Amino acid sequence: MPGSSPGRPTTIIETTILRDHGQYEESVVRYPAGMPRIAPELDTPFRTGEKVITTGDLPGVPEGTRGKVKLVNGLNTWIRYWVKFENGALLGQISQLDLVRPDMRDAWQARAESLASAAAAGAGTAGTPGGGSATDEIDAPPADGVVGLIPAMLLERSKAAKARLLG
Repeated sequence: MPGSSPGRPTTIIETTILRDHGQYEESVVRYPAGMPRIAPELDTPFRTGEKVITTGDLPGVPEGTRGKVKLVNGLNTWIRYWVKFENGALLGQISQLDLVRPDMRDAWQARAESLASAAAAGAGTAGTPGGGSATDEIDAPPADGVVGLIPAMLLERSKAAKARLLG
């Protein structure tokens, strides 16, 4: 309600016209203030018209550029934004991870630093007997190319089928 503040009721004077006599009747009605707003968190989706700041470099938009959300589209876990930036760029398909509310930038930087330090600490302690880290083994391309990604059981089954069909 206009002019209402959290915790205070809003006073409205209602005027009723009595049809039979043409008289006015006024009554004071107190409505409770609207539901208190929930403070947004870092992971709360943005709304159209909300002001944002980039958290990293985007095409044509450097880190820290302010902008305004023009369109929100996508589904539950895959939400993307169209944002008009101060430098005149209009970008679409921007992830929420690339944007932050201006008043939450310090909290975002603190979370990014804590995640980076946790990743650095995890990489230093996650050693394997071969001397490399566990993430090196996961990210390394297979030695056999695409064949290295296919389970051996399926390869054997395919060889047997081919031998059966070709004689």
